[in-house]
Amino acid sequence: MSDDGVGGHLIKRLSETLTPSFCVANRVELIDGGTLGYLLIDLVAASDLLIVLDAAKLGAAPGAYRVVEGADVYDFLSDRRNRSVHEVGLIDLIQMLDLSGSAPRELVVIAIQPESVDWGANLSASVQEIVPMVAAEVERRLDAWLADHAGELFDREAC
Repeated sequence: MSDDGVGGHLIKRLSETLTPSFCVANRVELIDGGTLGYLLIDLVAASDLLIVLDAAKLGAAPGAYRVVEGADVYDFLSDRRNRSVHEVGLIDLIQMLDLSGSAPRELVVIAIQPESVDWGANLSASVQEIVPMVAAEVERRLDAWLADHAGELFDREAC
């Protein structure tokens, strides 16, 4: 659905820029969750930091993006004006994990305003243009998070 696939395009871009050794050493997984919803529960529960990349109706110009963090993520995902097909299951999944104490320590959503959600595999020019900027934002956040938590081992069983 053209721009609705921006998350997958970003995962592809990040898989080209983040080295396999960086990902292995830092236990970083790049996953195109698409519309998997509840099938992602084990992966999300095993995450300490979860960064979700998706198209969403932001009421902004096509290609604009918004970074939502912490408690604001719950409000953002619950707001029907912002929802995409993918987010419908995401808020339910996160709330379920919260109840069981298995939600990620930190949660970030980077939402991109689509221009087109018509049939097609290509992104619109306005959304394609911001892919490098959003990918760089993800890399900055990963680097900062890893620096802040250097040397920590995250063992959910011990928590």
